[in-house]
Amino acid sequence: MLQGKTVLITGATGLLGSNLARECLRRGAKVIALGRSREKIENCFAPYIGTPSFDCVPADIGKEPLQVQGPVDYIFHAAGSIEFNTIVNRPVDIIAPNVMGTISCLEYLRRQNEAGGGRGRLIYFSSEAVYGRDGTERAVSEKDTEFADALSAPRTPYSHSKRMAEVIVNGYVKQYDIDAVNVRFAWIYGNARYRPKQALFDFIEQAFAGKDILIRNPDTPRRDNLYMGDAMAALLLIAQKGMPGEAYNISSNGDKGNYAGADEIAEAVVAIANQKTGKNVKVLYEKQPSGREGGVRMDNTKLKQLGWEVSTSLQDGMLKLIEEIENHVY
Repeated sequence: MLQGKTVLITGATGLLGSNLARECLRRGAKVIALGRSREKIENCFAPYIGTPSFDCVPADIGKEPLQVQGPVDYIFHAAGSIEFNTIVNRPVDIIAPNVMGTISCLEYLRRQNEAGGGRGRLIYFSSEAVYGRDGTERAVSEKDTEFADALSAPRTPYSHSKRMAEVIVNGYVKQYDIDAVNVRFAWIYGNARYRPKQALFDFIEQAFAGKDILIRNPDTPRRDNLYMGDAMAALLLIAQKGMPGEAYNISSNGDKGNYAGADEIAEAVVAIANQKTGKNVKVLYEKQPSGREGGVRMDNTKLKQLGWEVSTSLQDGMLKLIEEIENHVY
């Protein structure tokens, strides 16, 4: 599928973008890595700098038009932070790549098509956040988008800009016949050169330092988790076989124990750390559970119909992640 193809990845130094870039390079694609910092791109992809299969484009896709050399076969629009502090304190920095960046990618493909440069495809990185949260336990398929976060909710800049971006993508598909598809990621875990600020990495660091992990709120909802390797396989399958204008959940739907809360993930990390180090680290709870909030489980039937299956359990995925960190694999 990717041999000899030109692939543009926005947000190429992020958790998803960097893993995708390496997978595309392994499969024989030429990768154009776009990110805000040239230094970060060069640090992240040092072995590929100066090779014919790799190009570095420092740019802010949320603030400037997309400009690269030559036609592209695929644009994977992964730019944008997922960190909660950024969502709350710098909401415009969240909204811009999702809305303006998506328009920029689509306009590039429209100009390429009109100039006879070939029909490229956009894969937009959306999120489970489009389904909103109301504290109840819900199973959602791709059509279940009638519920949205309240405008006053802390993560609204993220969730609503993801929803708007999907509207924009589908608008370009309908009005300009652009080839584009939306993918809605569950909570994807894996290693990266530049890791996002997430509790999981704190859990791992603490456990392997011999420190107990404190869970302040054991009632937080379970979430739909998926190991990076499974997510990349799903993503590239959708890029190849997904229908234009459609949305696809990239999720576990709870298969192989992957529907779990932060406390349960901490327990899995501690079990691995204790086995590897011989220590006796514990997960401690600031208060007793009083009733877990409902989470969102994302149905993956549509993805499975393309020929994909979840292959990695939560326990195996956590072990793989920890060994990737230990061995500096990213």
